[in-house]
Amino acid sequence: MAVYAREFSVEKKADKSPLTEADKSAHHTLHVVGKPDANTPWRVLGSRSHPSPDLDDWLKQLGEHDMLPMGSSLKLCVIAEGKADVYPRLAPTCLWDTGAAQAVVEQAGGRVETLQGEPLSYATPSEKLNPHFVVWGHRNPNES
Repeated sequence: MAVYAREFSVEKKADKSPLTEADKSAHHTLHVVGKPDANTPWRVLGSRSHPSPDLDDWLKQLGEHDMLPMGSSLKLCVIAEGKADVYPRLAPTCLWDTGAAQAVVEQAGGRVETLQGEPLSYATPSEKLNPHFVVWGHRNPNES
């Protein structure tokens, strides 16, 4: 699997080989970082174009956070790089918007899960829309 964004010169890939990011002639292994400690605000990725009351409520439950607005499925790849902690998606997305990027996140050690804590699944291709989901870099606030 690979995620490629020509406008950013970014390629993310996940397969049986180590996950790397092509950066001109250098390769860097990606690892999620997660929230470093309890005194540091969560670095949250969000959509610039899809604000919602559901997201506002979810963020209140999360606690102290810094919002980093960003477009496209690259938000998942930013989690895989360890540059953000969490990306709640409480608006519609299609399976093809998340599949490759989910593989990148999971290969880097993160998780993509439904609001019920289940892994985001592609087992029913007739379902073209994902449920609401959260991408976690390392842990969620309910874990120790």
